[in-house]
Amino acid sequence: NQIEIENKNTFLIIVKVFDNSILADFQDALVGYFENTPYIKNRVVVNRSNKIQLIAKLKNDIATLDSMIKAYNLNLQTMATRPNETSNNVYVGEGGLVDPVSLYSQGVSLFRQLQREQEELELGSDFEVIDGFTVFSKPSSPSLLKGSVISIGIFLAIAYGLILLIEINKYLSGV
Repeated sequence: NQIEIENKNTFLIIVKVFDNSILADFQDALVGYFENTPYIKNRVVVNRSNKIQLIAKLKNDIATLDSMIKAYNLNLQTMATRPNETSNNVYVGEGGLVDPVSLYSQGVSLFRQLQREQEELELGSDFEVIDGFTVFSKPSSPSLLKGSVISIGIFLAIAYGLILLIEINKYLSGV
């Protein structure tokens, strides 16, 4: 369920075979087939291209924001050197007030997003085998004949034990 929530493009493949020794080769062949499918190849290329473009945009936005923060700090330093002015507001552009906390928090947020995108690009999460084939064999339970013989043997042992206890009890009571 966790995989389905995080990635809606997840598939579960169940393979039933009579000989478990072929599973290793079959898994390699199946993964190779999916990796060489044109849809998967195209998807990997498109996702990689989109990630590279997003990373470039984030880097550009971070650089722009950093220059804006430098200009803001320079403006604050300039205003601090003017003792006669009473306003401590910093205006950028057409009379808009700058919130310094949002500038810095937006910079941190963009940097974290950039790190996540770079990590996803490097790790390549477009196509992966999450868990290889897990081998399940039929449970080995005793056959009907073997189960019957074991049950009869246990029953006879319990009956013999009871008869033995009754005889010991009779002997002890008679003494």
